[in-house]
Amino acid sequence: MLNQQDRLWVWVLGGKYLRGSIVLEAGVSATDSWIWKSIVKHQEELRGGLCY
Repeated sequence: MLNQQDRLWVWVLGGKYLRGSIVLEAGVSATDSWIWKSIVKHQEELRGGLCY
């Protein structure tokens, strides 16, 4: 999400969950999707510059 801001999935997730914040500061709620919960769960790896 940090490097692919022009992708449709980034727009969809960002619009639904971020609401003006950035992904590295985002939290989760009980009703969030498993995909979003996984992204937030791995924030530390994202901060470290994880590449795959």
